[in-house]
Amino acid sequence: MADLPGEVPWQEAPLPELGTHENMPDAETAPPKPATDVPYTVDLDAITVPELPY
Repeated sequence: MADLPGEVPWQEAPLPELGTHENMPDAETAPPKPATDVPYTVDLDAITVPELPY
């Protein structure tokens, strides 16, 4: 079995540098836009799921 690193509280865990995101060039200063204009409703009856195994 491989040696695993010790546990670290999430507040202290090191994070990689995130860098820039080309689809969010002004993320720090852009005004918030709530997702109230979602263009469609979800048709729950159209969603299929497999049968439960016995």
